[in-house]
Amino acid sequence: SVRTFSPVIVASVVATAVGRAFFGNATALVAPTFHLQSNGELVLYCLLGVLLGGVAIYFIHALYWCEDQFKARTKPIPSVLQPALGGLMAGVLVAFVPQLLEINYGAVNQTFANQMPVWVLIAVIVLKPFSVGLTVGSGGTGGAFAPALKVGAMAGALFGLGAGLLFPGSTAGPGSYALVGTGAMLGAVLHAPITGILFLYEVTGSYEMILPLMLSTILALTVAQRYLPASVYTMALERMRIRFHNPINLNRSANVRVGDLMSRIVVSVRPDTPFLDIVHHFRDDGVSMLIVTNEREHYLGCIDFRAVRPELADPDLPMVVIAADLIDPATPTVHAGQPLEEALSLFEQSAFPVLPVMNEDDPSRVVGLLDERIAFRHLRRSILTAIRPHSAES
Repeated sequence: SVRTFSPVIVASVVATAVGRAFFGNATALVAPTFHLQSNGELVLYCLLGVLLGGVAIYFIHALYWCEDQFKARTKPIPSVLQPALGGLMAGVLVAFVPQLLEINYGAVNQTFANQMPVWVLIAVIVLKPFSVGLTVGSGGTGGAFAPALKVGAMAGALFGLGAGLLFPGSTAGPGSYALVGTGAMLGAVLHAPITGILFLYEVTGSYEMILPLMLSTILALTVAQRYLPASVYTMALERMRIRFHNPINLNRSANVRVGDLMSRIVVSVRPDTPFLDIVHHFRDDGVSMLIVTNEREHYLGCIDFRAVRPELADPDLPMVVIAADLIDPATPTVHAGQPLEEALSLFEQSAFPVLPVMNEDDPSRVVGLLDERIAFRHLRRSILTAIRPHSAES
């Protein structure tokens, strides 16, 4: 929704501006010019996607297998020495294959430029999950984003070299396949295809790359999800016996209705109520919304306190303003029997913090108010209830 997406955009812009102020406009990844030799080459990118789906499965399984093996075999060793041992073992791997080290993106840039020997490409694809598993298993810190990016680039370059040998003159260089491999691998390992696609598009700015990138990423994700439903991150939760259900289904399963959470304290006024009386209601009754009804108590609209606040700055206007002038006709309403998830969607789509709750049998009458804070507080509690460790026997 706009409410959740907007802060992400603002944060991204601020972070980018600060980063450029300190480090300039140069990007960490130096992407080559992408070139699609022919439309027939899209078939090869489909094959690349299927291949990378398998590589993603291997990456995740190998990473956690290595982590488990390290923890199991080092139990007799004091915990204070385990990080040193893990670092030593990872260091041995790096001594033989320095490109395993995550200092910067130099190895990835060399891969994009087709400057990486074939044996290094193979070694990094095979060994990178183990270096990460040793690091994390011994108590060190490490993530999956940069390793997946590196493995994807090298697997793509290796595929591109093979395609060039099989179809000389009919394919782009290995750098193009390395680029697409990077995005596809990220999408498959993280189960975040949009992340992989947008990431590579931002890095290259190449519109020509979009079609092969989307094909490879979606196919890689499809293969990975077929045999490994959990991503590299959600698998970590499953391994800790933490269960997570989609929050959208929480309300459905619990059969929570708007009427279960609404407040029955409703303060109503008539359309001709003077402005000063309205202000007194907000001040004395402790509500953030007033309901405007006629003599038969039929709903005419509501007044949000935010509509009243600007009028307070004008000393003359309150003398002529009445309740009818402050009604906001755009305020959505809900009814007491409506599923809570529908009300949550209305809160996300609108800017109103409180929604009038109508009587199901008589939609012209207000029976309560649903506060956004209470609704989302219930959602948070439901999520916390759904995310809980299983016992070891479960």
